[in-house]
Amino acid sequence: MTRTSPGWSRPGGWRGRQREWGPRWVRLAPLVALALLLPAGVPPAARAQGKYSPEAEFSRDVLPSGLVVLVEQRPGSGLVALQVSLLAGARYEDPDTASAAQFMEQLLQDGTPTRPTRRDVQRAITSRGGDLSVSAGWETVQLSTEVASEDFPLALDVLSDMVLHSTFSRERFEAERELILQNLAEREDTPADFLYDVADATALGDPRLRYLPSGSPETVEALGYDALLGYRARQVVSGNVIVAIAGDTRRDDVLPQVQRAFATLPVGPRSTPRPLPQTQPPDLVERTAGSEQSNLAVAVRTPGAASPERAALVVLSAILGGGGQRLYQEIRDRRGLAYGTGTSLLQMRDAGVLLAVAGTEPPSTDVVADLLRTELARLRDEPPSADEVAQSISYIVDGQIVSLETNSARASDLARREALYGVAPPRAEFLRQIEAVRPEDVQAAARRYLVPERLITVELRPD
Repeated sequence: MTRTSPGWSRPGGWRGRQREWGPRWVRLAPLVALALLLPAGVPPAARAQGKYSPEAEFSRDVLPSGLVVLVEQRPGSGLVALQVSLLAGARYEDPDTASAAQFMEQLLQDGTPTRPTRRDVQRAITSRGGDLSVSAGWETVQLSTEVASEDFPLALDVLSDMVLHSTFSRERFEAERELILQNLAEREDTPADFLYDVADATALGDPRLRYLPSGSPETVEALGYDALLGYRARQVVSGNVIVAIAGDTRRDDVLPQVQRAFATLPVGPRSTPRPLPQTQPPDLVERTAGSEQSNLAVAVRTPGAASPERAALVVLSAILGGGGQRLYQEIRDRRGLAYGTGTSLLQMRDAGVLLAVAGTEPPSTDVVADLLRTELARLRDEPPSADEVAQSISYIVDGQIVSLETNSARASDLARREALYGVAPPRAEFLRQIEAVRPEDVQAAARRYLVPERLITVELRPD
């Protein structure tokens, strides 16, 4: 899963939504958009398959077990980032295993036979000046670290140990259940974040919020220990594991190390996400959350990442949000009705969700909701100007340079593209597709998806 928007991003899975609240946050997260727009049918010649050459962006190797290894060589930095992505996010859960991804996020950090506690796991990396994180998303559970180049063997040992040998003890399972429930209560008390959970889940046909990457109180309480172990055994197999490496290292050096580290990984095929319901969601969702402002979203379900309309939808989102800032200019600058406003675009393999969001004083709730819908209608009714489109394209393309500055961002981007498309396509294809978008393409996408009968208004009002 990826989430892109013209704006600020928070790292990590369900916490990692990227969103735009106006000029204070002024760049798109293009490293995410890279993974969103590339067609599944990229010609094989354009893909990096094995080996590494100066002309190649990255190498891609499939081990005999089916595990995929992606390596981007960046000599001279002295650092290397490693990400192990498991196709075990919320989209792979079923009614018996709902919230399993969130338990995976927690229990993968809770110790192995050789590193018995969470502190032991973390200290193995942090004592060498590195960092370690685990996060559950819609489609993947990611384990990420960045260390000095000479510590890569240690980082690989720690992450493979977590994937293969985390104890997942019953005692820790019950302790984590209570902690996850506390986290969920805190999240619901933060309506600016909880808004995205409600809007995404509703647009994706899950109005009961049963299959969120963060879990839900109902399913966290209901999940059984044996069901979680079964979920782990089903999802943590070779075809569902992607190892992405970026930094000061060589493909020929790290590839045999990865093969040895994951030699005991159970062999299994790549899974496909649970199909999404096709039922029409409600037009309006109202909930109470928080104690101060109202938080609003107008949501619409959009097609999957391989759709030919993805580039136009990303540019559309940028016109409303960070690139063109239509929502900010109309709702905040001209009318002074919102603390913040902008757009967000969640994209997965088979579906996405576009959100126009705002936070406002409770008496202005209905007015601001109308303004959000009006701005969406304006894109349906008339094409954006060529200047707006050009500005938004520049915003996206230029922002890629900043977003991909770090080895961690590049490793994450590689793993994300592989998870979305089955074979990670080259980043250059993203630039070509974005730069080809024209005003009429944006309007055509708006006419197809931003129609009144598809729109869902979500209102979280204070108690």
